[in-house]
Amino acid sequence: MNCKLLALLCCSFAACATPRAASVAPWKVDSFEVHAYDETVGQCVLAALPDARRAVALLPGLRPTGVARIDVGPFGPTELLGYTCFFPDEPGREGQIAIASDADSWYMTDERVSATLAHELTHFSLGPEWGALPAVLEEGLCNWVATRAAPGIAPEDRLCVALCVARLMGGEAAVEVVLEEHLLDVKLHRSAVCEGLAEVPEMLALGRFELWSSRWSERADELYALGHLLVQRIGVTRLHQLCVAARERGLELIPASEVLAAAGLPLDRPELWWASVLAMTGTPERAGLVTWLSGSMPGFDLRLREEP
Repeated sequence: MNCKLLALLCCSFAACATPRAASVAPWKVDSFEVHAYDETVGQCVLAALPDARRAVALLPGLRPTGVARIDVGPFGPTELLGYTCFFPDEPGREGQIAIASDADSWYMTDERVSATLAHELTHFSLGPEWGALPAVLEEGLCNWVATRAAPGIAPEDRLCVALCVARLMGGEAAVEVVLEEHLLDVKLHRSAVCEGLAEVPEMLALGRFELWSSRWSERADELYALGHLLVQRIGVTRLHQLCVAARERGLELIPASEVLAAAGLPLDRPELWWASVLAMTGTPERAGLVTWLSGSMPGFDLRLREEP
């Protein structure tokens, strides 16, 4: 077991090839049409829609939408869970959501499907008021909504975010992950945590359609984790205010300096970042991860230590 596990555990939602055409007749639910290749997962998406929509409705600044299409189909060999397509060259065409029906078995639970759906519905629903939101923070906002739709996943997700942020800060040396039979042994090395923070302003300068073409595209788990941490610290109301203020000033994106100030995480205070990481590795977080992974690996246990 190596650090690739961290990418798997920290949910990723990326662009992907279009899934195969649905083979099950579509279901119509309010303003949504669900098309499914796999009827079982399609039914799970249908059941998740009410909670996902309620969670998205917690956000201000949502746009009016037409009929939304949700495709549930196999994506092929991938860790992908879902993605949202927009068609800027076709102004009259509504966006489209895709949900994987062949993701890793760890993710094919009702709560994980609900979280994925809520995440993608958030991308789909954000209105122009959110236009100045950096891509990294948009992913963090989508994850905030996902954990409101499926609160049972929040503890293990916080731990996954902590490990990914530590790796963002200190590189591969910051997080040592070893699997010994059914024991996941994780060491966080404080001495490695520092230099990666210098990249954060550039990460926060990525717009909505730039994240997957950036030089960090292979480190998406770290970008998502960064967004998750910052949104949790800033809060949704304050984040929306920052977006509105940036647009009123004619700015394309909220400046990174304002994001970090609102989060209370200046780049010259790595100890505050490290404290935020450790705050997401407590007993509830560890127990949540053990419970989740025990579904696929009975008897699974976790040992997490902070090293100098």
